[in-house]
Amino acid sequence: MKKLILCLALSIISLISYSQDTICVYFNQDNVYIFNYYTDTILNSTTQETDFYEIEVYENQVLCLHLSDRALNKRKVKMIFSDGESKEDILDSKDNAYYTSAGAGPFKVLVGKPKLSNYYTSK
Repeated sequence: MKKLILCLALSIISLISYSQDTICVYFNQDNVYIFNYYTDTILNSTTQETDFYEIEVYENQVLCLHLSDRALNKRKVKMIFSDGESKEDILDSKDNAYYTSAGAGPFKVLVGKPKLSNYYTSK
């Protein structure tokens, strides 16, 4: 739980720490946009066709994950660390941004498709 909190907590320190690269991925319903954090230029766009969209985060990278679904949805987000440990959380996706800590990588982030808020509470 501590790793998940550290990795997903908003952290200004992680954004201004030693040389790092920031990966920005914006989710809006089934659309996925990868963009340059500093210039807001879209580098790539795609449609999420699988249950989970995979993002590779390398050492010295920070992930800015912006979940912007139109309704009060939630998304399942899994983090798989290089030591084999994994964490899973259900995140609000109405218009929320989540950041990983600098130096937390390398790891994979799997972002699920949006589900209605009560989907996860009824299970």
